[in-house]
Amino acid sequence: MQRAHTSGHRWRDATLARFRQLYWVTQGSKLAQSIKSKCQMCKLREAKFLEQQMGQLPEARLKPAPAFNHVMIDLFGPYSVRGEVQKRTSGKAYRVIFTDLVKRAVHIEAVFGYDAESFLMALSGFVSVRDREDEFWKKWTELYAPALVIRRKWNTANRNLRPGDLVIIADRNTLRGDYRLGIVQEVFPSQDGKVRRVNVMYKNFQIGEKVQKYKGHNEAVIVSRSAQRLSLSVLVDMDQDQETKSEAKESV
Repeated sequence: MQRAHTSGHRWRDATLARFRQLYWVTQGSKLAQSIKSKCQMCKLREAKFLEQQMGQLPEARLKPAPAFNHVMIDLFGPYSVRGEVQKRTSGKAYRVIFTDLVKRAVHIEAVFGYDAESFLMALSGFVSVRDREDEFWKKWTELYAPALVIRRKWNTANRNLRPGDLVIIADRNTLRGDYRLGIVQEVFPSQDGKVRRVNVMYKNFQIGEKVQKYKGHNEAVIVSRSAQRLSLSVLVDMDQDQETKSEAKESV
């Protein structure tokens, strides 16, 4: 049965069908399911990603306020531009974008560098134009608010990852069968207490390497990953949780 499963690492029924081409045993379905559930390769391929409740919006985004009272700022570019007088000459230009946190209105200023002086010029231009109230709030409530949608995922709070948890790391550029096992080293709770990003330590080896000999602690690397790209394999406090559940059942 073990050879029948490792030949393709398929589901219980496929494993049982391949086994029954040559053999027959009683309760073959249970045996195939047992081998399938204990297969490490299948656990890597079928890793279920963790989920955590979505973080709450900042308070500044929920309360009515004048236009551009709370903003986010970013710089993008560069762009190639031609001179206004000498058309044959060209240079680099950037854009500074100001986004209103409540109404989602946007203001863009052009700059010719990404130094502090260029940014202060853009900020001065932004303040001189937007330092007044307007009709954005009325338009936002009429046009934008009805288009808001309900959160359709990450609505349930789950157990936070803890240092010592054994996890499967599902990197985007890695096939399911090549997922790495790692240990959570450090967690970073958000303001609401939910852990959505952690540091994970894993053995650094080449993908496809058949012989993976341990070469000491220096071989390990630590990376930062979001909880949504991890699958919890072994809880650091599994025994303690089982004892707590047992005590709770006995008390009932």
